Amino acid sequence: MPDHLHFIVWLNRDEGNISTLGEIVGAYKSLVKVTWGKYIKATGHHPYQGSFWQSRYQERVLRNEFEVAQKRDYIRNNPLKRALIRGELCP
Repeated sequence: MPDHLHFIVWLNRDEGNISTLGEIVGAYKSLVKVTWGKYIKATGHHPYQGSFWQSRYQERVLRNEFEVAQKRDYIRNNPLKRALIRGELCP
């Protein structure tokens, strides 16, 4: 997947959170797509053809602080790794 996104979401039913992960992801996708549509309308610039989002998503349950720390590091370093591979950080 050439362009993608990672994020961490805490769902805590004990605090009255009634949204499911699917509802949260769906709302996020909707908000981004509406904003993208406004950008296209305002600028006339549409660099991508086809669907904006994949219809599905991948999830991973993080069961402890160690796994959370690992995923946070991965999320932070993923764009840097991509830039290094592409040679975008070379002088």
